[in-house]
Amino acid sequence: MNATTAPNHRPMMLLLLVATIMAVMSVMALNYGAIPRSRHAQTKHQTMGEVWNTDTITEYFDAGKCTPQEYMCPGAGYTNKIAFCEIKPGLSIGLIIGWTKIVEAVRHDIIVTGFASSSDYWKPGGDVCK
Repeated sequence: MNATTAPNHRPMMLLLLVATIMAVMSVMALNYGAIPRSRHAQTKHQTMGEVWNTDTITEYFDAGKCTPQEYMCPGAGYTNKIAFCEIKPGLSIGLIIGWTKIVEAVRHDIIVTGFASSSDYWKPGGDVCK
């Protein structure tokens, strides 16, 4: 009589766990509107009448009209997160997200500014990080 072993469901459970974590992280990444704004981000581009400013860009990102590319660029003593989308060939909208403090190893983000510029400006290695 041959003994049979129970099927190993661990690989499938691990895959399900990883998929769930990735789904939660992607939903969390789309909530740009919940990130606090600096005084500059609240007033600068809005009062100048620019179509693309912090408010319109966060609404655009959060509505799922594009999937922002994100990366970190080092600054003078700090690190900014860049989130941008190309909205038409050669033109991108983006946010510069800094941080106010780190408490218990958690970074507290703040949107420094948001505006439209050339796609080359926003891409990694572009002028946004200079």
